[in-house]
Amino acid sequence: MGERFIQKATERMKRRGTVGKFGKATAKKIAAGKRAGGVRRKEAVFAENMKHIAQKRKHHSDGTSHQHNAIGHY
Repeated sequence: MGERFIQKATERMKRRGTVGKFGKATAKKIAAGKRAGGVRRKEAVFAENMKHIAQKRKHHSDGTSHQHNAIGHY
């Protein structure tokens, strides 16, 4: 499900010409974007979600076993 979501989002960004518009999604930029509101907030939330998905994939693809910590994250 998540993979298809990313493909659709990428296609939509290509159509609109907004691929890479947010730039490198650092924690500082994401926080500033969330405070800004409007379209900038949507971009920041999207970038944050993509970072989480990428981190999960990286953790799962390294072939090691992971245990959940107290709050349910890897």
